[in-house]
Amino acid sequence: MKSLEELVALYRGGDYSAGDEIIVRCSYIVRKVSRRYFLIGADTEDVYQEGFIGLLKAVRTYDESKGSFTYYACLCVNSAVITAVRKYAGNKNKALNDGLPLSALEGSAASENPEEIYIEGENRRELLSDIESELSVLERQILLLYLKGLSYSEIERKTGKSFKSVDNALQRIRKKLRVLL
Repeated sequence: MKSLEELVALYRGGDYSAGDEIIVRCSYIVRKVSRRYFLIGADTEDVYQEGFIGLLKAVRTYDESKGSFTYYACLCVNSAVITAVRKYAGNKNKALNDGLPLSALEGSAASENPEEIYIEGENRRELLSDIESELSVLERQILLLYLKGLSYSEIERKTGKSFKSVDNALQRIRKKLRVLL
Protein backbone atom coordinates (compact mmCIF):
# COMPACT_ATOMS: atom_id res chain seq x y z
CA MET A 1 0.00 0.00 0.00
CA LYS A 2 1.38 3.36 -1.02
CA SER A 3 1.74 6.22 1.43
CA LEU A 4 -0.31 9.38 1.01
CA GLU A 5 2.83 11.27 0.02
CA GLU A 6 3.47 8.76 -2.78
CA LEU A 7 -0.15 9.01 -3.93
CA VAL A 8 0.11 12.81 -4.08
CA ALA A 9 3.25 12.51 -6.23
CA LEU A 10 1.48 10.02 -8.53
CA TYR A 11 -1.53 12.33 -8.85
CA ARG A 12 0.66 15.29 -9.75
CA GLY A 13 2.40 13.07 -12.30
CA GLY A 14 -0.90 12.50 -14.09
CA ASP A 15 -2.22 9.33 -12.41
CA TYR A 16 -5.65 10.69 -11.53
CA SER A 17 -6.80 7.39 -10.03
CA ALA A 18 -4.38 8.22 -7.19
CA GLY A 19 -6.62 11.24 -6.47
CA ASP A 20 -9.57 8.92 -5.86
CA GLU A 21 -7.47 6.89 -3.43
CA ILE A 22 -6.39 10.07 -1.62
CA ILE A 23 -10.01 11.18 -1.23
CA VAL A 24 -11.09 7.79 0.07
CA ARG A 25 -8.21 7.55 2.54
CA CYS A 26 -8.52 11.17 3.74
CA SER A 27 -12.30 11.44 3.95
CA TYR A 28 -12.07 10.75 7.70
CA ILE A 29 -9.99 13.93 8.06
CA VAL A 30 -12.65 15.98 6.27
CA ARG A 31 -15.46 14.47 8.37
CA LYS A 32 -13.54 14.93 11.63
CA VAL A 33 -12.66 18.58 10.96
CA SER A 34 -16.01 19.54 9.38
CA ARG A 35 -18.06 18.04 12.19
CA ARG A 36 -16.90 20.85 14.51
CA TYR A 37 -18.37 23.64 12.37
CA PHE A 38 -21.79 25.00 11.44
CA LEU A 39 -22.89 27.03 8.42
CA ILE A 40 -25.91 29.25 8.95
CA GLY A 41 -28.62 28.21 6.53
CA ALA A 42 -26.72 25.24 5.12
CA ASP A 43 -26.65 21.49 5.48
CA THR A 44 -23.86 19.50 7.07
CA GLU A 45 -23.01 18.18 3.61
CA ASP A 46 -22.19 21.75 2.53
CA VAL A 47 -19.58 21.94 5.28
CA TYR A 48 -18.15 18.58 4.14
CA GLN A 49 -17.93 19.86 0.56
CA GLU A 50 -15.95 22.86 1.73
CA GLY A 51 -13.65 20.45 3.58
CA PHE A 52 -13.12 18.38 0.44
CA ILE A 53 -12.24 21.56 -1.45
CA GLY A 54 -9.58 22.15 1.21
CA LEU A 55 -8.33 18.58 0.74
CA LEU A 56 -7.97 19.12 -3.01
CA LYS A 57 -6.04 22.32 -2.33
CA ALA A 58 -3.75 20.34 -0.05
CA VAL A 59 -3.08 17.83 -2.84
CA ARG A 60 -2.23 20.64 -5.27
CA THR A 61 0.00 22.65 -2.92
CA TYR A 62 1.68 19.99 -0.75
CA ASP A 63 5.46 20.30 -0.37
CA GLU A 64 6.95 16.98 0.76
CA SER A 65 9.98 18.70 2.31
CA LYS A 66 7.80 20.43 4.92
CA GLY A 67 6.26 17.43 6.74
CA SER A 68 3.57 14.79 6.48
CA PHE A 69 0.68 15.12 4.07
CA THR A 70 -1.86 14.14 6.73
CA TYR A 71 -0.93 17.10 8.94
CA TYR A 72 -0.92 19.48 5.96
CA ALA A 73 -4.29 18.15 4.77
CA CYS A 74 -5.79 18.76 8.25
CA LEU A 75 -4.57 22.37 8.13
CA CYS A 76 -5.93 22.96 4.62
CA VAL A 77 -9.31 21.36 5.39
CA ASN A 78 -9.64 23.35 8.61
CA SER A 79 -8.70 26.57 6.84
CA ALA A 80 -11.19 25.97 4.00
CA VAL A 81 -14.04 25.24 6.41
CA ILE A 82 -13.29 28.25 8.62
CA THR A 83 -13.15 30.50 5.54
CA ALA A 84 -16.54 29.17 4.39
CA VAL A 85 -18.09 29.67 7.84
CA ARG A 86 -16.85 33.26 7.97
CA LYS A 87 -18.02 33.90 4.42
CA TYR A 88 -21.52 32.51 4.95
CA ALA A 89 -21.93 34.16 8.35
CA GLY A 90 -21.32 37.63 6.94
CA ASN A 91 -24.09 40.05 6.02
CA LYS A 92 -23.02 39.85 2.39
CA ASN A 93 -24.85 36.50 2.03
CA LYS A 94 -27.79 37.35 4.27
CA ALA A 95 -30.29 37.35 1.38
CA LEU A 96 -29.03 34.00 0.11
CA ASN A 97 -29.01 32.40 3.55
CA ASP A 98 -32.46 33.62 4.50
CA GLY A 99 -34.25 33.43 1.17
CA LEU A 100 -36.96 31.06 0.05
CA PRO A 101 -36.83 29.51 -3.40
CA LEU A 102 -38.68 31.30 -6.18
CA SER A 103 -40.79 28.20 -6.68
CA ALA A 104 -42.51 29.09 -3.40
CA LEU A 105 -43.86 32.22 -5.06
CA GLU A 106 -45.23 30.59 -8.20
CA GLY A 107 -48.77 31.52 -8.98
CA SER A 108 -48.73 34.56 -6.70
CA ALA A 109 -49.09 37.11 -9.51
CA ALA A 110 -51.93 39.54 -8.95
CA SER A 111 -55.08 38.86 -10.92
CA GLU A 112 -57.79 41.22 -12.06
CA ASN A 113 -60.54 38.61 -11.81
CA PRO A 114 -62.57 39.36 -8.62
CA GLU A 115 -63.11 35.68 -7.93
CA GLU A 116 -59.36 34.97 -8.11
CA ILE A 117 -58.61 38.02 -5.94
CA TYR A 118 -61.05 36.73 -3.32
CA ILE A 119 -59.61 33.20 -3.48
CA GLU A 120 -56.05 34.58 -3.20
CA GLY A 121 -57.11 36.57 -0.12
CA GLU A 122 -58.69 33.48 1.42
CA ASN A 123 -55.58 31.44 0.66
CA ARG A 124 -53.38 34.16 2.17
CA ARG A 125 -55.51 34.28 5.36
CA GLU A 126 -55.45 30.49 5.58
CA LEU A 127 -51.66 30.45 5.13
CA LEU A 128 -51.21 33.13 7.82
CA SER A 129 -53.47 31.13 10.15
CA ASP A 130 -51.44 27.97 9.45
CA ILE A 131 -48.19 29.83 10.08
CA GLU A 132 -49.53 31.23 13.35
CA SER A 133 -50.67 27.80 14.54
CA GLU A 134 -47.36 26.13 13.55
CA LEU A 135 -45.03 28.64 15.22
CA SER A 136 -44.42 28.89 18.94
CA VAL A 137 -44.82 32.23 20.72
CA LEU A 138 -41.04 32.77 20.67
CA GLU A 139 -40.81 31.84 16.99
CA ARG A 140 -43.60 34.29 16.10
CA GLN A 141 -41.87 37.03 18.10
CA ILE A 142 -38.51 36.35 16.43
CA LEU A 143 -40.11 36.14 12.98
CA LEU A 144 -41.83 39.51 13.40
CA LEU A 145 -38.59 41.15 14.55
CA TYR A 146 -36.71 39.52 11.70
CA LEU A 147 -39.28 40.66 9.14
CA LYS A 148 -38.87 44.22 10.47
CA GLY A 149 -35.23 43.96 9.35
CA LEU A 150 -33.55 43.53 12.72
CA SER A 151 -30.21 41.73 12.78
CA TYR A 152 -29.57 38.60 14.82
CA SER A 153 -27.81 40.64 17.53
CA GLU A 154 -30.69 43.14 17.71
CA ILE A 155 -33.20 40.30 18.01
CA GLU A 156 -30.95 38.77 20.68
CA ARG A 157 -31.10 41.99 22.71
CA LYS A 158 -34.87 42.45 22.32
CA THR A 159 -35.78 38.86 23.20
CA GLY A 160 -33.10 38.20 25.80
CA LYS A 161 -32.17 34.99 23.99
CA SER A 162 -28.67 33.95 22.92
CA PHE A 163 -27.45 34.35 19.34
CA LYS A 164 -27.59 30.57 18.87
CA SER A 165 -31.19 30.44 20.20
CA VAL A 166 -32.22 33.14 17.74
CA ASP A 167 -30.48 31.34 14.88
CA ASN A 168 -32.03 27.98 15.86
CA ALA A 169 -35.48 29.58 16.02
CA LEU A 170 -35.04 31.10 12.56
CA GLN A 171 -33.88 27.73 11.21
CA ARG A 172 -37.01 26.06 12.66
CA ILE A 173 -39.17 28.83 11.20
CA ARG A 174 -37.64 28.33 7.74
CA LYS A 175 -38.26 24.58 7.89
CA LYS A 176 -41.86 25.06 8.97
CA LEU A 177 -42.48 27.70 6.28
CA ARG A 178 -41.00 25.48 3.57
CA VAL A 179 -43.42 22.75 4.56
CA LEU A 180 -46.38 25.15 4.54
CA LEU A 181 -45.41 26.76 1.22
